[in-house]
Amino acid sequence: MIFQRILAKLLYLVLKTCRWKRKVLGTNLKFVKPGITEAESSAFYAKLLARLSRTAAEFVLGNSSYRKLPSELEAYPCKFRGKAFLIAEDALQTLQKMKLGGVFLTAHYGNYEAIGHWFCRLGLPVAASYAKIRPNCLNALLENWLRSVNGTRYSVFIENPKQILNLLDAGRLFCLLADQDYRKSSALPGAFLGRQVSCNPIPAFILRHRAKTPVYLAWLTETATSRTLHAKEIAATPDSVYSDFHSLLETLIQEEPSSWFGWTHRRFLGQHKTSTIY
Repeated sequence: MIFQRILAKLLYLVLKTCRWKRKVLGTNLKFVKPGITEAESSAFYAKLLARLSRTAAEFVLGNSSYRKLPSELEAYPCKFRGKAFLIAEDALQTLQKMKLGGVFLTAHYGNYEAIGHWFCRLGLPVAASYAKIRPNCLNALLENWLRSVNGTRYSVFIENPKQILNLLDAGRLFCLLADQDYRKSSALPGAFLGRQVSCNPIPAFILRHRAKTPVYLAWLTETATSRTLHAKEIAATPDSVYSDFHSLLETLIQEEPSSWFGWTHRRFLGQHKTSTIY
């Protein structure tokens, strides 16, 4: 915990000094909140960097508080290293259903990486899609250390969509980071934070080929002394999956704007290439 705090402070100082993503964040804020002042944007930037630095420090150090949770995690609430690890009461039934497989959508909201560790501890058959990074040694670290529990990896590299259908047919819980700004020609149009965005077509592809596949959302909220896991099923169709997903994500962002790290990404570029917003 001490090392995490030290690393978080160092990351915050480095990022703020370098003005990391300051322009992108400011542009996104003005795009979705035209009336925001420069002072408000600067204050929000500092708050987001502080939260991002804490989350990044936790991730870099192996999400240790999550990865090493007691094996009897299903007996909630429990405590580990002075923190309470909780499951929201209205999520318990949903999590039981998720053990039978389906699609789980997540976003750059809070410590989304830690959800995989929680799910593995709860006995959920997670298969989380990810993009390989370079160098290979860093990619191996992510796969074998940060994205594994008890030596078992829960991340998978998807080479073609048929792999996803095979995973679903095998009863796995396929996880997709469904953020916005998918820039390929197959992107699906959608609306997010009052603006048009380009979305990954994979969820719609799945529902067209496996119409009865349940779709779930999950996210973590936190306080200084506790972490709480939330989960919800949405009645998704190929045409509605993103509207339902974005509706919930927008609510979370409204409640805690600095927990959504998508502010630092060019989320609206795919649908606004000809504009000058970036």
